[in-house]
Amino acid sequence: MGNTSRIWDDPWLPRGLTQRQYTPMGPNLLTFVNDLIDPVTGQWDKELIEQTFWSEDALAILSIPTPDGMDDTFAWYYDRKGMFSVRSAYRLYCDSEPTRKRVYK
Repeated sequence: MGNTSRIWDDPWLPRGLTQRQYTPMGPNLLTFVNDLIDPVTGQWDKELIEQTFWSEDALAILSIPTPDGMDDTFAWYYDRKGMFSVRSAYRLYCDSEPTRKRVYK
């Protein structure tokens, strides 16, 4: 898990529209999500995460399960099946601006 997901570039956190962290990158060398996992236990390195990220981000990261041997998969967040469609993109578009909910004829 986390071998290809980049901490500072990919949308990997379970929250909000952007699914990105609030914490700025700063001068650390962490690159991939698996850098945040303890190689001995296979669980999140809680101390490292709490030292690196703001509390909101640390809580979001620590809430993600760390299943062993799973590959990284990015899915469209706004569809129950994780699939992108014009319909799901249109729904996101309409929900993002209340004024856009008008129907044009």
